[in-house]
Amino acid sequence: MNRRYLTIAMLFATLLPAGAARAELAGPITGFEAITYRPRSERARYRDDYGSRGGSGAESQVHIGFFNPSEFSSTGLVLGFRTGVTPDPHIQIGVDADWHYKNERRTDVVSEQPLPGGGSAQVRQELSSATSNLIPVLGFIQVSGDRSMPIIPYGGVGVGYEAYFLSADDFNTGSHFDAQYGGFAWQAWGGAQLPLSGRSRLVGEVFVNQADLGRDVDIAGRTFRETVNLNGAGMRFGVNWGF
Repeated sequence: MNRRYLTIAMLFATLLPAGAARAELAGPITGFEAITYRPRSERARYRDDYGSRGGSGAESQVHIGFFNPSEFSSTGLVLGFRTGVTPDPHIQIGVDADWHYKNERRTDVVSEQPLPGGGSAQVRQELSSATSNLIPVLGFIQVSGDRSMPIIPYGGVGVGYEAYFLSADDFNTGSHFDAQYGGFAWQAWGGAQLPLSGRSRLVGEVFVNQADLGRDVDIAGRTFRETVNLNGAGMRFGVNWGF
């Protein structure tokens, strides 16, 4: 007798009188031929893994990388965090917040002399320094490939606000510059995820940033709009996980 049928029959036996139960167990078990089985879909497994609360899960990401504005001479460090809900296994909606940091110094060689063991030593004068901090806060939507793939492609777009803080010193003239700019910005990115154990994945992506940030300045009693172009491209690498 099939073990599954026997278990169901024993359950029914507890609900019947003793004589009827013995009669049922003595004869063949029938009436269960319509019970069938089929593999669970990927979507159903996703709901169990990520959708136990309200039918949707969540994903987060931390990343590090670099950003190279097209009108600047050097790249800067990028640190960031991305989080959002996943109403569908292939769609994520949420918020991305980054911090772009850059420090530049200009120096001039004052003197240079050889060293006894070889090489040379230089005395440099620091002419100027500048520090910038760019903070984008964007709402985004991201679309990814199927989670069963060995490498999962994805792409996203985000829109929101960026704040840019710039501080500079000219040591020759003793002047100091300090300003804050802000405005609308958007980003687009594309990359790939490499699944690890559990629900975590390594990620790598290329992104572009489009922003003209400004501030109001007063010159001779008149108000002007001063803008900074922060269009550019960069890369980000990190870890993504679901919960």
